[in-house]
Amino acid sequence: MPHATSLHSTSPRLTLSVRLRDARLALASLLTAGLLATSLGTAVPAHATGTDTESSRRGEAWLQWGGPNKDFRATSGTLAGGWPESGPPVLWERDLGAGYSTIVAEDGRLYTMYRSDDDTAEVIVALSAANGATLWEHRIETSPADGHVDQFGRGPRSTPLLVGDRLFTVGISGVFTALDKTTGKVLWSRDLWNEFDATFLNHGYSSSPVAYGDDLLVLVGGEDSTLVALDQAKGTIEWKSLGFANSYATPQLLEVDGELQLITFVAEGLIGVDPDDGRLLWQVEHSNQWGQNINPPALLDGEYLLLSSPQAGAKGLRLGHDESGATTVEQIWDTRRIQFYHVTTVRDGEWVYGSTGTGSPAFMAAVNVKTGEVPWRKRGFAKANVVWADGKLFVLDENGVLSMTHASPEDLEVIAQAEVLERPAWSAPTIVGQTMYVRDSRVIKALDLSPEGVAAAKKAPRRIASAEPGAEESAESAESGESAESSESAPSYPPASETRDARAIELMAKTDAATRAVRSARYTVTLRPEGVATNFVQPAEGTLVIEGWVGQRPERIHAEIQANLPGADKPVRLTAGTDGEIFYVIDHTQKKAWSDLDPNVVGSYGGAINNLVVAELVHSAPFSDELNAETLKHLGDSTVAGEPVHLLDVAYTGGRGHSTWAMSTKDHLPRQRIRHITDPEGEEGKLIITITALEADPKLESGTFAMVVPEGYERVDDFAP
Repeated sequence: MPHATSLHSTSPRLTLSVRLRDARLALASLLTAGLLATSLGTAVPAHATGTDTESSRRGEAWLQWGGPNKDFRATSGTLAGGWPESGPPVLWERDLGAGYSTIVAEDGRLYTMYRSDDDTAEVIVALSAANGATLWEHRIETSPADGHVDQFGRGPRSTPLLVGDRLFTVGISGVFTALDKTTGKVLWSRDLWNEFDATFLNHGYSSSPVAYGDDLLVLVGGEDSTLVALDQAKGTIEWKSLGFANSYATPQLLEVDGELQLITFVAEGLIGVDPDDGRLLWQVEHSNQWGQNINPPALLDGEYLLLSSPQAGAKGLRLGHDESGATTVEQIWDTRRIQFYHVTTVRDGEWVYGSTGTGSPAFMAAVNVKTGEVPWRKRGFAKANVVWADGKLFVLDENGVLSMTHASPEDLEVIAQAEVLERPAWSAPTIVGQTMYVRDSRVIKALDLSPEGVAAAKKAPRRIASAEPGAEESAESAESGESAESSESAPSYPPASETRDARAIELMAKTDAATRAVRSARYTVTLRPEGVATNFVQPAEGTLVIEGWVGQRPERIHAEIQANLPGADKPVRLTAGTDGEIFYVIDHTQKKAWSDLDPNVVGSYGGAINNLVVAELVHSAPFSDELNAETLKHLGDSTVAGEPVHLLDVAYTGGRGHSTWAMSTKDHLPRQRIRHITDPEGEEGKLIITITALEADPKLESGTFAMVVPEGYERVDDFAP
């Protein structure tokens, strides 16, 4: 057994009476769930989950996080085999506030959560599945806990749970609410974090509740309340147990070698407990520097378990029972090639498919539960959630790109792809029947995946039902037969106005077009902070090669940099980048080298590297923000590093800052960006990024982006400081 992993079995088998109960429940599940669900190896008895209904078995309900069996496999009907370039037809769309709660559905209603526009409340909402209209809303006047990291928003993360006539929700600050699903009337409420003195999570409470018999099982993370069981009807405490710190995971009820167990990630590893009383049955150490274990483990045949997290990688366990009835745990493989983060994954037979990596670009990958074999990892995707339906793997990445794929141990074939949402799209899709429901931080949409709907959309554009003015396609366009593809082929932006002069729009449009054509670039660049900017950014310079674009950064980077780092008494010389798979940094001052699949391996060096990456040079939509800016003015012409340039002044929409760009008069590519900064005290400063030499689409040698460690350097098997 590998010495790096702590495997611990703690409790005897359940009593004979409990085993008989489990046998009866297992028999009930065979009779009600059907052969298909049982063959998947992760189905649990209907009585145990409390969420199995006739409508869910017909594919008409999605009652909990993960769908009918919490495995992100939809029991849908026949779906279309593709869609037009514009994407699947949009049945309706509407505004919805910020948040990452996924959508649950039953009997023609949808339920989810969002943060109010005035940032004073979380809102639980019921919508009509037919048109998105609001049926009822309940506001909870609450704010995230002190110390919450606002970088990724303040909206709710947890997904509601439907059980019978009740809807259960947990907000970002841990407020647990039970409501009547028909009226939205509050039945009871508890404050999980404050009542149980629980683990504070700086990204907010994210776990979703689990139904078990008449109880609700929730992760809390208190000193004696890692897990708490609450009565569904009253909210009273049935039991609480253990003292592990919480993470962002959602527990699962899985049948291990004939015994029903609640299996969940905690901050430092994976645990299995008795769902009747919270008794610890076994635990496995699996940790990373952030205490972020999130992705749900996958169980095969009640015996083989795959678990994965960032940094720690993936492990394969073999579970069973010894003669005394205690759970046995054996690690059978491990790899760092698979690092599932805050994403969903899907198991099909022995194979698990999902998005691996902590940032974008990421890989779609396949991994074998029994052996840890990774037969392929595919580029071309941002970090993504997945859901399985009608033999297809649907991939929704954080940039809002939806892909219909065929996944197999041999390959991942993309059948159709379209941008359906805006970034960040971190909520997993919900599929009910032949409709997919998706959301980002701005809108919620219903997409038609039926063969009939897609066939009709290919013939003529569909009017979109929406409360937003201008969301419908124009009647003139529909009557003329203009396709959605042709209307979306060219970027659009606001017209000239008092704050947007026509010459600036023309020049920026030329820059946008010229930069879209660039596939790779080699350039020499300097970063110089001025004023208040010197408090948080240090000078740097270097020569970089970048190529390709996935997500929010170039796909491949090679950088030779000299930078002043905080706390260092002299500049350091770095070689850093990524070949599209491995991220690396070499500190020539310390003669140390770090590398990993995780971009966070570069540690504190990342700021110096990222500040010099002029990502617009290889970008699918490089200057869309500038073309849609509130202010866009031509300031005249000048010279930067000997290059004649046009100077363009930009104030971004939504108060997102102010920049001055310098674009070459010869090739229209950027040569300088001055980002104007004002701190909360009114102090001003600038970040000046200047390209002193630029070659677009240079001839690149093989190995340009490879990590080459000089002889005598120390290879560090850890993350950079």
